[in-house]
Amino acid sequence: MRKTISHFLHLGILSTLILSFVHMLPRTADADVPRFQTLNVLPEKPDLSGLPRLRFLTSLDFPPFNFADENKKPTGFNIDIARGICSVLEIEQKCEIQALPWSELQGALEGRRAEAIIAGNEISLEARQQFGLSAPYFRFPTRFIARKPDDASADLSDSFNDGLQGLTVAVQEGTAHEDFLKFHFPQAMAETVSSQQAGYDALQSGTVDYFLADGVSLSFYLTSPAADGCCVFASGPYLDIDFTGLGMAVAVRNEDTFLREAITYALAVMERNGRYREVFRRYFPLSPYAASGAGP
Repeated sequence: MRKTISHFLHLGILSTLILSFVHMLPRTADADVPRFQTLNVLPEKPDLSGLPRLRFLTSLDFPPFNFADENKKPTGFNIDIARGICSVLEIEQKCEIQALPWSELQGALEGRRAEAIIAGNEISLEARQQFGLSAPYFRFPTRFIARKPDDASADLSDSFNDGLQGLTVAVQEGTAHEDFLKFHFPQAMAETVSSQQAGYDALQSGTVDYFLADGVSLSFYLTSPAADGCCVFASGPYLDIDFTGLGMAVAVRNEDTFLREAITYALAVMERNGRYREVFRRYFPLSPYAASGAGP
């Protein structure tokens, strides 16, 4: 039930970077905020007046999605999405958020100690068998980054027209991104590395032309002191469900169909009324969906 690409976050250097910079950088442009909901016509607003409580469970180990603030309380992208859901459904007084270790979330939901989980739940066949899942509210794009060109007017995406033929791409060994590179860019010369840090080092040293990885982790790296303004996104974001999955959803018990539909409704409304955009911009100062050439 964990994230398809959980390898992108190692709760070490990257976590520190995320927590340090998420509230400090210029906000992303509206054009870089993705849309995930496909409801062309909203159904009638669900009536949850008879619901005694909507308690969301989360964990504290997945920044910037869910982590502990300075007072040890749950905060992050997922937490604000949960609060937005409750606001749309007009049940703020019934809305609760509780943090537990990841390993305890499923048991707590099944034991009726809560009504929903919002902690980076992957949409997968296994998850669909265990839970009722809302529509996706986030997907992890695959991105290339490159060193910032000397010529500011240079178009980094030109190389992609030739499938990166003759160019070297660092990618972490044993990841979905390695498989993605081999499938979509077989003409590129793959240089496998043992870690994301090794990929950053290879790119900065000039031994490779590109580094391919998860767009979220790359967006925080690009704006970190470690990058020192070296690099930018190259080409646009790639969303291939065969390699990086269908995204994250809110999980409820299988039998709670009405609640699942109500949550999906609320997510669609949040995209339409700007609430989702507001939350996204708060936690992703440099959007992982930003256009080619975007960087500090």
